[in-house]
Amino acid sequence: MLLQIHAHAPDSQWLTTAQHLHDAAYRFGWDATNGGLVYGYAPDGAVCDSDKYFWVQAESFASAWRLWRATHDVRYLTQYNDTWDWAWRHMVDHTYGAWYRIVDAQGNKLETTKSPAGKVDYHTMGACWDVLRVGDLQP
Repeated sequence: MLLQIHAHAPDSQWLTTAQHLHDAAYRFGWDATNGGLVYGYAPDGAVCDSDKYFWVQAESFASAWRLWRATHDVRYLTQYNDTWDWAWRHMVDHTYGAWYRIVDAQGNKLETTKSPAGKVDYHTMGACWDVLRVGDLQP
């Protein structure tokens, strides 16, 4: 959201704060062994919940894309591609559509539930729309 605000009312503080939060999320949350972003970690960086939730992946690839477009720092493009690739392989139901809500650290479904009622595909479609709105999909 800070990056969306920055797009409408550019201010280096929005961008700097967004980078700080995003960088911490990837530093502590990216699963270097299995890929994907874990659900939660403690203030000291220790992983508290290694499961992967659909909304975390979606919001994070959108954030990475906005940061790539704003800074041209290639690490954000790499994060965008890595997160999308991981989600595509482990979270997207390629038979019936939508994303599985939660998978384990290795990307195995823990349940067949998809977006809960009331949320539908808010996070996943919102993140895709945000990437499209920012544009320039050919880096």
